Amino acid sequence: MEARRKKAEMRKREEEARKAEQPKVKQQEQPMVKGRSSSPAEDMGDENSGPPPEKTQEKSALSSFKSKLSAGRKLNIKTLMLKKAKEDLAQEAAERESAKRKYLEDVLPPLKLGGLSKDALESLCRDLHAQIEQAEEERFEAEYKVKKNDQEIEDLNMRIMSFTGRFKKPELKKVKVTPENMLNSLAESRRTKPGIIDFRANLKHVEREGHDSRRGSSSTTKSEGMEENLNGEED
Repeated sequence: MEARRKKAEMRKREEEARKAEQPKVKQQEQPMVKGRSSSPAEDMGDENSGPPPEKTQEKSALSSFKSKLSAGRKLNIKTLMLKKAKEDLAQEAAERESAKRKYLEDVLPPLKLGGLSKDALESLCRDLHAQIEQAEEERFEAEYKVKKNDQEIEDLNMRIMSFTGRFKKPELKKVKVTPENMLNSLAESRRTKPGIIDFRANLKHVEREGHDSRRGSSSTTKSEGMEENLNGEED
């Protein structure tokens, strides 16, 4: 009995020691999992797996800002943006016009014709004609360059489309085909294109002509036979 009691006590002590050691082992394993060394490929995969936190924060802020705006507020913001865009376009057009005027004033200063003799006027006209010819040549060269660039751009676009194969396919409408629709389309084609040969009509016409010729030949042979019989009886 005493031996059994000793064995039971030893088992209890072993179980208590095991239970006490289990939480220590778990606590030691957790920091090992957290502080495990990762390869550079895994680190790159982790970085590329999701967007950076800054972008996600910006997106969340924009979505929350949009959700907070009311319909009237959104409409007001859109109108203000359109108004600002129109003002910017008008300002750009005015700047272009002023630059154009400045360039023309620099290139073509105002003419002073007062007190000039005939020879001076003729020389001035010659100079103006020379400037006009030079300007026309420059304009022609610029137009040629623009056309050439446009053609190159078009060729490149066609090559890109041929490589990708993304041609715009027209949207075809589904039409229910019935005998009536087919007959109507044939009638319309005959009206629009009268030069089309109607083989069916020709065949019918040929058959009728054949029947008529057969009937005519049979009637002539019968009449000839009757006449011969009558002539034989008379003889």
